[in-house]
Amino acid sequence: MARLLDPVRHRPLGIAIAVVAVAIIARLTLAPSPGMEDIVSAMPITCLVCGDLGGVDVTLNVLLFMPLGFGLRLTGMRLSRAVLVGSLLSLSIETTQYAFLAGRDASVSDWLTNSTGTLLGALIAGAIGTLLFPDARARRRLVVAADAALLAFIGGTLWALQPSLPRTTWWGQWQADLPQFETFRGRVLTIDLDGRVLPHYRIAASAETRARMLGGRTALTARAVVAQPTSGLAPLASVFDERQQKITLLGQAQRSLIYELRTHADDARLRGVGVRLDDAFPARAGDTVVVAGRFDHQRVELSASGPAGRRAFAYTPNAATGWALFLPYRHPLGREAPLLDVLWIGVLLLPLGYWGWNGARPLRAVLAAVALPALGLLLLPPVFGFPALPSGTWIGVAAGLLLGAGLARLLRGRTDDGLRVRRSPSEPAGDAADQRA
Repeated sequence: MARLLDPVRHRPLGIAIAVVAVAIIARLTLAPSPGMEDIVSAMPITCLVCGDLGGVDVTLNVLLFMPLGFGLRLTGMRLSRAVLVGSLLSLSIETTQYAFLAGRDASVSDWLTNSTGTLLGALIAGAIGTLLFPDARARRRLVVAADAALLAFIGGTLWALQPSLPRTTWWGQWQADLPQFETFRGRVLTIDLDGRVLPHYRIAASAETRARMLGGRTALTARAVVAQPTSGLAPLASVFDERQQKITLLGQAQRSLIYELRTHADDARLRGVGVRLDDAFPARAGDTVVVAGRFDHQRVELSASGPAGRRAFAYTPNAATGWALFLPYRHPLGREAPLLDVLWIGVLLLPLGYWGWNGARPLRAVLAAVALPALGLLLLPPVFGFPALPSGTWIGVAAGLLLGAGLARLLRGRTDDGLRVRRSPSEPAGDAADQRA
């Protein structure tokens, strides 16, 4: 049966959450963005998934307004009124952006996704008692829903990380001058794509090049004389197609080497995953370096050879790399990526540990809850052409489950000392149902 939070006790908390949420929303949406006017003007106000990162924008817009809906509902406000408040706030922001803020992209999509976020936050607040303190029946349903959502997200992540190379005409580019990138300040001497010279014009054998790259291995190598470090990403070697879609890119960002290959994440307008090798370029201008990015059946290897010797880094995006698909800014993955993968998979597994915990049979219940996701983590990667999940990432799986179970034991054992809940009128007293589960 449903358990409800005491609205009187939690109204101050709801007000505080709503006030902080409005302050964060205002900070992130009501500042002009000089220099973005041309890009914004090209976006129709009626677009729903706008621009190359439209999927990221939709996701972040929903997440941005969820705390507001949560806080408003926690104050005791009715669901419909909470959604109306969030929707009107979003409409006011979009109107202000359109009329007064240079470089801000106002759109119908933002209004719809902000309103959706408010609705989701309010729904979560309305069910927070059941989510935190579920009875036996609710716990089983929550575990099933969490299992299904986790498997779907893992499968979606693996699909998004697969290479996606369009059947279009491709163009090779040396030291490209493109509006979305900086221009490499040094001088490119040679570029090879899979051992063949990359032409600085239309690639006549685009279909052959595509088939070769889809074989699972591809390498882009450049020899260049470096200049001063760049502030943003500057391509040394790149391949784009006739629709201006990036196929592959090897570039410099400050002193780091960046390698990118088009994946399904680009098709879904999510953040494409790039890999980074730090300190690949010498600080002194005039030195010659040989840099390379290689893709070998999902494994990405970067190397740089110069006066200071050779540096290298290898990383394999995997089922735990979903966090990188929704970043609001470009962040190529470096040596910190494996640790972030561990943290992310732990966060994903924490709800299962929490809802799977049963005070009567805690270990058995948690293991039953995680059996299906664990099987998915073992079997899904080979299905999508990925190697097995790195052994270190399983530490995150175990940690998330144990932390979730520990929180369940702590919170459910101290219900009256923490978030006070009350049962709905139709729910019987006592925890007999929980003990029978």
